[in-house]
Amino acid sequence: MEDEVNKYLKNTNLEELMRVKDGDSNVKIYVKEGKSDAYVKELFMFVKDGGDNSSGETVIISLTGDIELSQIAKLTQKMNIPGGEHLEKVEKQY
Repeated sequence: MEDEVNKYLKNTNLEELMRVKDGDSNVKIYVKEGKSDAYVKELFMFVKDGGDNSSGETVIISLTGDIELSQIAKLTQKMNIPGGEHLEKVEKQY
């Protein structure tokens, strides 16, 4: 799955917003700029569990549209996806 993610990222105009180590998970968040700093046209999140291959989990989230970062942070927190709280911190910077 990681190879497919790398291929996708290579072929898009997404820039890395942040990398976060959250417990045993590594979270990478990529975005395409939106109409202002608080919005993005696309958000791509790749979460890879640090566990061994048989028990590790991978989560991929890809959202496109006119998206407010604070709303994505709320959604990821409600879904209990690692890294959501970091999006909220980024949104507060703008």
